[in-house]
Amino acid sequence: MTFSGATFKPAFALSETADAFHAEVALPGVNKDGVEVLAKDGQVRITGRRAWRQPADWISLHRETSDDRYELVLTHDRHVDTGRVTAELRDGVLRVALPKAEEPKP
Repeated sequence: MTFSGATFKPAFALSETADAFHAEVALPGVNKDGVEVLAKDGQVRITGRRAWRQPADWISLHRETSDDRYELVLTHDRHVDTGRVTAELRDGVLRVALPKAEEPKP
């Protein structure tokens, strides 16, 4: 997925349970095809782009939103099992689960 232009940092909330870290990211107007979640090298990178396209015969007088993309980069201490990361997008909110990796045994 390639993007160009300005980026906006979306609103997000982080939480932690015994088994995983969780992120809820607000991505209004973004559908599943417009989201990318990449977890590697101590980072989780979330990008999103709105799918709305202005109709050809439409004359826009005012818009409150732009077509620029969202981008959020979260860093972690590498205690995340990146092979088991899951994400679900529903009603403009992306919920990402970052399972904790097992601690190395001495």
